[in-house]
Amino acid sequence: MKDVFELNSFIGDLISENKNLELARSILDSYEDKITTVEEHEVVSEICKLIGHNRLRLKCLKFAYTNCINSEKLSQYRFELAKTFLSMNEPEQSLFYNNIDYKNDNSNFYTLIERVKILNALGRTEESDSLLELLLPENKQEKEDLSVEIGKKQLRNGDLDIGIKNVLLPEKGRYMGLIPYNFWVGSKNPGKTIIIHGRGDISDQFAYFRFFKQFKDLEMNSIFYSAYNNERKDLIEVYRRHGVQVFDTTKLFDLDFLWVNLSSLPSYFQIEEETLWEGPYITPIKDLKNKLEDSKLKIGIKLMSDSKKNNYRKEIPTGAFFDSLPDASLYNFDSKHYPNCINLREKITSWDDTLDYIDQMDVIVSCDTSLVHAAGAMGKNTILLCPLDSNYMWITNKTDGTTPWYGSNFKILKQVRLREWFEPLQQIKPTIEELMK
Repeated sequence: MKDVFELNSFIGDLISENKNLELARSILDSYEDKITTVEEHEVVSEICKLIGHNRLRLKCLKFAYTNCINSEKLSQYRFELAKTFLSMNEPEQSLFYNNIDYKNDNSNFYTLIERVKILNALGRTEESDSLLELLLPENKQEKEDLSVEIGKKQLRNGDLDIGIKNVLLPEKGRYMGLIPYNFWVGSKNPGKTIIIHGRGDISDQFAYFRFFKQFKDLEMNSIFYSAYNNERKDLIEVYRRHGVQVFDTTKLFDLDFLWVNLSSLPSYFQIEEETLWEGPYITPIKDLKNKLEDSKLKIGIKLMSDSKKNNYRKEIPTGAFFDSLPDASLYNFDSKHYPNCINLREKITSWDDTLDYIDQMDVIVSCDTSLVHAAGAMGKNTILLCPLDSNYMWITNKTDGTTPWYGSNFKILKQVRLREWFEPLQQIKPTIEELMK
């Protein structure tokens, strides 16, 4: 490859063909010491944005910001620096850059949107909500850009249905215009086949599985389509085992099929707090090879996410965590080994294995991972250790530590200070005692 300006199309082709983000990041890393100009740093920064390589993206943005003399460009760099730091759970740094533009022009719509997000991430929700009330979007794009923050505010106020619809509004149009199928608009179409595109996290695929039965009520034939068939064959088997029709190729689709993204599915239904959770809807297979012979209290733990999205991994500090637990057999679902734990990862070859082990735990304790959604869907006693700026499912006006998404035996222990786990860890032992009554 001759120069950095050829990288954009090359990396784009690479990730579209085999979705190998790690290889794409390695290739970018090889250019790190070769780029010298502001323009080159800007190009690499944009490619990093595409693949979530934030360490290098920050380095490139800082270089461009420091060496740029164009005032308009400086503002653009500050905006991107603020967004990147925010995605890495460093909202204090985001606020530093946002403050400069806010002081220069406190009427810029997108500066204000970013400020609302930053204040939310800092736990300053009253300030963010007050600022939201002053923002009046003037067009469709602005309304969509603001919808997630409006939705979070509504969820904090207990407005579940409209809050969910606003949070998920940007997901509704994903791939619209790029595929040869009509998007479903939420209406009843008896006899019609609808493709439910399983894009998004595994967490979504467990949490939103509950909505597949809604299509039977609408007299529609639903098909789950996964673009990640090679990586998620075991999860697809869980879907099939629970009666869902699954295709892994669009060659079997007719052009008159409807299409909806799984990641936006809850926004199409009328969601009520009393009926969102109707009981467990995922079951284990209870394979004898997975049976545990252990009469002690069994606690399943997962302290880090498997994915490192945007170079930021959700993780719980181990020392303080283990000090917070009662006497029990500890079963570790992480790939990382911990002392005094029974490591399950090498015994697990599929999600059905994972579900079998979850089923035998007395309590699951985890940060925000797919494990807690699987446990929640199974109705298991579950404790979620939640960051200050959380997934929308954990935002509620409920004060008892529960969420409308799962049963009363699903407890959320949330940070009260950014990146500080002391308070939630102190609540683990009494919460386990409460769940085991």
